[in-house]
Amino acid sequence: MPTPYSSKDRPAFGYLTKKELAKCLRSTERSINNYVAQGIIPSIKLGALVRFNWEQVCAALENQEGDK
Repeated sequence: MPTPYSSKDRPAFGYLTKKELAKCLRSTERSINNYVAQGIIPSIKLGALVRFNWEQVCAALENQEGDK
């Protein structure tokens, strides 16, 4: 099922930086921080780096839409 989120700027591989994710979701990096802190979207921490799996983020956001 296609997602409503922009994939035009998404890299071919599945892991995104916070900046890339914000651009794909047409959001801000601050909003991404808030979503992670609230447990809305999953993140992967690699030392000081934080990455996001595009498929997992889309699934989490779709679950949020379904909870309304």
